[in-house]
Amino acid sequence: CLEHTWYLGVDMQLHILGLFVLLPLLRWPKLGAFVGVVLTIGLAAVASIVNLIHDFHLQSDWSIQTNLYRNCFYSDRVFVEVPTYFKPYAHAGPYFVGMLLGYILVKKPKIVIPQWVRTCGWLFFSALQCSVLYGAYRWNNGYPWTPTIAAVYAGTSKLVWSFGIFWMLFVCLTGNGGIINRILSWKFWVPMARLSYVFYLLHPLVIWVHEAFAHHNLYTSHYFWVYNILGHYMVSMVLSLIVSLTFEAPFLALEKILFGGGGGGRDRDSSRESTPPLKKVPELPNYDSELRTRTFTHAKQHYEGHTNGGYRNGGDGLYRPTRENGHQKGGQDNGTFCRL
Repeated sequence: CLEHTWYLGVDMQLHILGLFVLLPLLRWPKLGAFVGVVLTIGLAAVASIVNLIHDFHLQSDWSIQTNLYRNCFYSDRVFVEVPTYFKPYAHAGPYFVGMLLGYILVKKPKIVIPQWVRTCGWLFFSALQCSVLYGAYRWNNGYPWTPTIAAVYAGTSKLVWSFGIFWMLFVCLTGNGGIINRILSWKFWVPMARLSYVFYLLHPLVIWVHEAFAHHNLYTSHYFWVYNILGHYMVSMVLSLIVSLTFEAPFLALEKILFGGGGGGRDRDSSRESTPPLKKVPELPNYDSELRTRTFTHAKQHYEGHTNGGYRNGGDGLYRPTRENGHQKGGQDNGTFCRL
C-alpha cells in the first residue's frame, strides 16, 4: 500500500554508508574526501554495469514512469524499476555530493564569489541539468540507442543533476545567491517545508484513489496533467496538514520532552545559562540605628540643659521622670525611660 516508502530504506542505507565518509572527513579531511570520491564513482559504475547487463533502454526517471505504466504487467515494472531506481547505488551520487556541500559550508560559511564567476557558474550548471533533462529526448521518442550510451546515462544522470543543486545551494547559503536566494528564502515556503515529509507519504495514496475511481480510459494531454497535478497537490496538502497536526506534531513535542527538555524547558535552560550571575549588593548603612542614636542624644542634651527636665539619672544610664514631672505630665508616674 505504501510502495513509495522504498526510499526510506535507501536513505537509511546511505546514511549508514555515509559514516565511512563523515568520520574520516572530520579527522583526516583528505582521506575522507578520497573515500567519498571513490564511493561516488564506484557506485555510479555499479549502476551503469547493472543497466548494461540487463540491456535496459536509455531512459530518464520520468520516462521510466511514463513508459512502464503503459504496460499493465506489474512484473515488468518491478523488473526494470528495482535494479535501476530502488537500489542505494542509484542515489549514492547525490547523497555524497550533499555531504560534500555540508562539509564545505561548515569550513567556509562565508565566501565572496566575483560576479563573473557566479554568472559562469549559473550558465554551466544550468547547461548540465538541461543535458540530463533533454539528453534522452531523442531516444525516448523511438530513435535507436546503443547499450553503452544507455549505461553511461544511467550511471551519471543523477550525479550530474545533483551538481546543479550543489551550485544553487552553495551560492545561496554563502550569500551569493542574489534574487534566487531571496525567492528560495521566502517565508511563504516555510509551512510547505514543514509538511513535506507527510506530503511525501500521502500524495501517492491520493493519486491511487483517484485512479481507482476512474471508470473509463484516460486520454492524456498537457491540460489533463496540469489539472490533475494541481488537484492532487491541493488535496494532498490539506490532508498533510491534518495528519501533521494530529500525529506528527504531538510526537515531535513528546520527543522534545523526553530527549530535549521540551515544553519550553530547552529555552528556559538556555535563558538560565545566558543570565549573568547576581552581584553582591553592598551593605547599606543602618539609618534606623543612627536616627535612634541622634534622637536619644538630642533628648539627653535637652533634658540636661533644663536641669534634667524633671528627670533623674538612676546611675545605670537610664533617665526616669521624677514624681513631680510625672504629676505635671499626667498626674502619675508613667515609668517612661530612655537609654543613652
